[in-house]
Amino acid sequence: MASDGRVYTLTETYHWQQAITQYSQEITTIGPKNTDSLISACLLLTIRSFALDEYDPLSSFVFSDDMTSLSWLTLQGGLRHLIMATVQWKAGSMWWEVFMKSHAETADFFEDDRPGRVAIHPGLADLCGIDDATTAKTSPYHAPARILTGLLSLERGVRRLCTVHGIHGETAT
Repeated sequence: MASDGRVYTLTETYHWQQAITQYSQEITTIGPKNTDSLISACLLLTIRSFALDEYDPLSSFVFSDDMTSLSWLTLQGGLRHLIMATVQWKAGSMWWEVFMKSHAETADFFEDDRPGRVAIHPGLADLCGIDDATTAKTSPYHAPARILTGLLSLERGVRRLCTVHGIHGETAT
């Protein structure tokens, strides 16, 4: 292996190319037998889209003017369509219990449609330009800021992994 990691990078690139190719083939024939594998692959691809080549908080999508840095949102949006396409097989899916358990714990984050800054972290409200008259219809940031505020209130740690995966499904629907 080259000391600079080129072989590893080439191997990883080949792996992801193969995974995406197989995912693309599978998604053309969605059914009860591949529902779980498609949802799992979608979640893995979403997680992979967050991976950074190097850790530098200043290179985060939050501080970037480059619109491609938001591509993870597009990928995450694919889960919504996948869940809608597989809803008829949800009872047999291993993900159904995960999504429903987290829904019970986090439903208030997603169903709170009150206008204004109520129950939104003040810093997020300021950052997003949310005032007392703002609604989800007048600002694309209102609902996500409310959801993020709720998520920030959750205990952090490995025990919340199922909740986080469930939230992926919740934000997708």
